[in-house]
Amino acid sequence: MTDRLLPQTPDMADLLRTVREFLVASTPKLPVEDRYQAQVAAYVLSICERELAAGDPQIVDAEALCRAIRLGERDGDWDALIADLMDETVAAVAITKPDHLAPIHRKG
Repeated sequence: MTDRLLPQTPDMADLLRTVREFLVASTPKLPVEDRYQAQVAAYVLSICERELAAGDPQIVDAEALCRAIRLGERDGDWDALIADLMDETVAAVAITKPDHLAPIHRKG
């Protein structure tokens, strides 16, 4: 026997997916005035699913980066600064709206 606990089934990703799929399937059956809210809720759940799958998407310490930019500490290395900003932006958009990314920035 092991001292480790077994993973919970269903896990968080399963629960989010199940509720999102229910909302998507139920939306056409809802009164017109409630459909938009159901679509928004399903969209928010999809963001939660992607964030959970990605783990910690933060590439750089945003607070430290902003402070360094304000102090002029990154002025001498524009290429690296732009690369850091692009990496951070791609990571954020991959969570919130992945279909808005150019194909070169999409995973898989």
